[in-house]
Amino acid sequence: PWQPPTRALQDLQALVRRRAQVLDSLQAERNRKEKNTSDIVTASVQRQITELKAEIRQLDKAIEAHVLKHLPLQKSVRLLRSIDGVGRMVAVTIMAEVPQISAFERARDVAAFAGLTPSLGQSGTSVRKRGRMTKEGSALLRKMLYMAALQAVKRTNNAFHQTYQAFVERRKPKMCALGAIMHKIIRVAFGVLKHDTPFVKNFAKLEC
Repeated sequence: PWQPPTRALQDLQALVRRRAQVLDSLQAERNRKEKNTSDIVTASVQRQITELKAEIRQLDKAIEAHVLKHLPLQKSVRLLRSIDGVGRMVAVTIMAEVPQISAFERARDVAAFAGLTPSLGQSGTSVRKRGRMTKEGSALLRKMLYMAALQAVKRTNNAFHQTYQAFVERRKPKMCALGAIMHKIIRVAFGVLKHDTPFVKNFAKLEC
């Protein structure tokens, strides 16, 4: 039965989302600096950039300390990082944005929760067909899974890369191929946490 996230997961979610907010602010200030022509304003923007970078470092330390303080979080993050392409921030984002991931019954349900399943489209009397991802759920989670997918396909000795190449060879758009890898990563994340087992490279063939 479903249970509300633990306080440790709630606090992790708050930290991860705050870090994302500060990162957005940092990018906004960088954009202002590029477009600005006033030396005085540029100096002001640069001071803000410096402060935001320092705040991100503090949040990174806080997230690390929080994970180390809670053994279940430590274990889950370690399991998630066994997956190709999944680093520390991707792992904690998965934990934060899908805090009850092991409570789902099926991997496909987790993918749907994350907004990584194709929508069904229909035009007139035509047969319904798969469209773009629904993009429901957490945009932050999808952003981090996209970064994970980029890293995973760079490594040639894993099934993620093989699947990506299969899409490319079939002349599928690269974004479509990366979307498929994002979908697979969240399904694998569900598997390693549900079964309490690290990811084994090429454990299963990835469907194209």
